[in-house]
Amino acid sequence: MTRAMLVFAMGMGLLLLGGPAAAASVDASLLLGQNALSEDRLDDAGVDSLTDVGALVNLDFQWPVLLAVDLLRGSGDGSRDFSGEFPLAFQTDVDALDLHVGARYVFRKTTPWRPYVGGGLAWTKLDVKQVENGSFGPGTEYQTVVVDDSDSGIGFWLGGGLLYRHNRWQVGGDLRYADTSATLQPEGADEGLKLDAGGLHAGVFVGWAF
Repeated sequence: MTRAMLVFAMGMGLLLLGGPAAAASVDASLLLGQNALSEDRLDDAGVDSLTDVGALVNLDFQWPVLLAVDLLRGSGDGSRDFSGEFPLAFQTDVDALDLHVGARYVFRKTTPWRPYVGGGLAWTKLDVKQVENGSFGPGTEYQTVVVDDSDSGIGFWLGGGLLYRHNRWQVGGDLRYADTSATLQPEGADEGLKLDAGGLHAGVFVGWAF
């Protein structure tokens, strides 16, 4: 079983805990935000953040905490131009898929304004493609793939936020930090390059309580 399958299985197992008790209340929200990447080498390549789109799900089994299952998809690109006597530039594209499973504690659940904190297990799949474009003069233009690889890693996430609920509608803001890593293989390299795949996620969301 791959690590991705393991994390998915753990999340689904938690969702199914209690059997018929799964009829407990659920709220789900769509999130739009930014992921400020922790990896300096991606920042140096012109990709310091990703645009996040995702879903935040809370399941209330009448426990002291809610079961949180969040899925975030981030993407971004950037370029660096090192042209001197001859043209030389690097184009980098980054995609990240984050699955965060854990617990979320909501304060003042009976009031419209509800602060919350949470944390748990984080899984990140990181995809990076970097292409070098250059030339040594007319007719010598070239394009070389520096790295085109993906990897995943497991770590943790911690975060919090504030939501406002009116009837069943809810809106709010979410801030979280994820600590994961991934090892990518540059073209022609003997060893992989370990990158920090985590980052600081900040976003706003809107959703519905079922």
